[in-house]
Amino acid sequence: MWPAFAVGLLVDPILIGGDAAGALLEAAFFQIIVVAVLAPLGGLALRRARPDLPRIVAADYAGAALLVAVTAALLAANLAG
Repeated sequence: MWPAFAVGLLVDPILIGGDAAGALLEAAFFQIIVVAVLAPLGGLALRRARPDLPRIVAADYAGAALLVAVTAALLAANLAG
């Protein structure tokens, strides 16, 4: 999950636009919400489907997918208008 976090912190401010400091702060906020809140919840959902996965691995898989989804959503919003 952490490589996806690092790439997101490099790419997301570019997609957000505006001033560099504000865009970096906004991107970091989105990334931290995903890592701290959504990744553990996604890990729980993933463990229901695959109970053989350890909890930390399931949270890591879910977090990485959600970080990619945030970047994809920002890209889609940027392309839409």
